[in-house]
Amino acid sequence: MMHRHCFATFDRTLRDIIHSSDMHKLFGGKTIVFGGDLRHILPVIQRGNRTDIVWASLHSSKLRCECTVLRLTINMRLQVGCQTNDLDEKKVFAEWIRKIGEGSIGGRNDGAAEVEFPEDVSVRSTRDHIHSIVSIIYPASENHLDDPSYFQDKTILVPTNEEVDAITNYMLELMKDEGKTYLSSNSLCETFNKLF
Repeated sequence: MMHRHCFATFDRTLRDIIHSSDMHKLFGGKTIVFGGDLRHILPVIQRGNRTDIVWASLHSSKLRCECTVLRLTINMRLQVGCQTNDLDEKKVFAEWIRKIGEGSIGGRNDGAAEVEFPEDVSVRSTRDHIHSIVSIIYPASENHLDDPSYFQDKTILVPTNEEVDAITNYMLELMKDEGKTYLSSNSLCETFNKLF
């Protein structure tokens, strides 16, 4: 989230640009939509404490009292490509994730907390973790390697690039075709600069 002064500056700028009878209205009478989860995305204040961060947020702005807060009541992401019988399962999972984000699961969080994962979303310890995860998320994937739609509705989320590389390498080993390497560059060639 941006600092509250950014919102105030945006408000004054719109009022100056519009120059109409609505100049006294918030944002010059224009409808502005702000999105996001204000509980999780706070402005960054260098060397600031909790009070400084809250004071810098939109919650502490004079503009906030003139805003109308609308809350989403239907999680549209859950409904994409979802069968009716899977929807209830996904709602329970989404609620569990929300509770983790709010800190209401796992006890007191003083920097570290233990959260017990439900059985249906856990992969129990095995010798080959990557094989276990891939076989649960993409069962019989070796039969669907030529079908991109099979891989579109599911995702394996891991915390580090090393794990991403390990899973990618495992999936590439399943493919029977020879891989192709495409090179790219994010800087200019040194000789290119000498031409001009």
